[in-house]
Amino acid sequence: MNKLYTCVAAALLSISAAFASTEPDTTILQDTYVTVAQTQKSQSPLTFEGRKVPRQGDDRLSVNIHESLKGSWDAVMRGFMFGFVNAPASQAGMDMEMGKSFEWSVLQLVGVRYSTPSRNTSISFGIGIDWRNYKMSTASARFVSDGYGHVATGPYPEGVNARFSRLKVFSLNFPILFEQKLPFRVPGKAKFSITGGVVLNYSPHASMLTEWTDTEGNRVEESCNSIGQRQFSVDLIGILRFCKFAGLYVKYSPQTVLHGSNNLSFHTFSTGLICFY
Repeated sequence: MNKLYTCVAAALLSISAAFASTEPDTTILQDTYVTVAQTQKSQSPLTFEGRKVPRQGDDRLSVNIHESLKGSWDAVMRGFMFGFVNAPASQAGMDMEMGKSFEWSVLQLVGVRYSTPSRNTSISFGIGIDWRNYKMSTASARFVSDGYGHVATGPYPEGVNARFSRLKVFSLNFPILFEQKLPFRVPGKAKFSITGGVVLNYSPHASMLTEWTDTEGNRVEESCNSIGQRQFSVDLIGILRFCKFAGLYVKYSPQTVLHGSNNLSFHTFSTGLICFY
C-alpha cells in the first residue's frame, strides 16, 4: 500500500512540474508575433513582448514610420496617373476633344498613410502635382483671351489653316483618401481595393496656346498666361485597383475650371490608368 501511495504522489508531482514548465503561449496577430506570459500564482496584468517580422506590403514605394498593435504609419509615394480629360457642361462652341486632351499627375508625391491592424482599411493624405490639357484641334473654334484673365471661344482668322488651341492648368494637389481592401486577390498577390476621397487643388499657373498656319505658309502662335483659372478647387476621386501595380481612376470637378461670370464655363471629368498605388 505504501508503494501505491508513493507511485500516486510521484505521478501528481510529475504532472504539476509539466504544467509549471509549459512554454508561454505564442499568438500571431497579423504581421506581429506577440508572446503572452503569466504565471499561475501571479495576479499582475498580462505582459506583452512584441517582435516585428518582415511584412509583405502591396506597394513597394513606402517606408514604415511607426507600427504597433493599434495600426501602422507609413510614408508613401504613389499614384502615377495618366488619363484623358473631358469638359462636361461646356458652353456652345467649345468643341474639346477628349482623345487629345490629357492629364498627367502624381497623386501622392509625398504622403502619410495610417492602416488599421488588419491592414485592410487605411486613410492617407499628402501632396501631389497635376497637369491638365484641354485641347481643340478642329477648324470651327479656338480659345481667345483678352489678356486680362478672360477666355472665350471664337473663330480663326479667315483663310488660315487651324492646327490646335489648348488650355493648360498646373495644380498642386492635397488628396485625402480612404481605402478599403476586399477579401479576394488580384494578379500580383495583392488585394482588390476601392478608394474614394477628395483632392484639394491649388492652381498657381495656367496658360493658353493657339497655333495656325497663315495664308503665306507661316506658323503663327498666340499665347497668354493670364486666363483667370480658379486657384482653389476641389475634385472628387475614385480608384479601383485590379492588379498589384495598376488600377483605374475617375475624377470629377464640381467647380468650373475658370473663375468669374464673364469667363468660359466648363467642368472637368478625367479617367485613366493609375500605377504604383
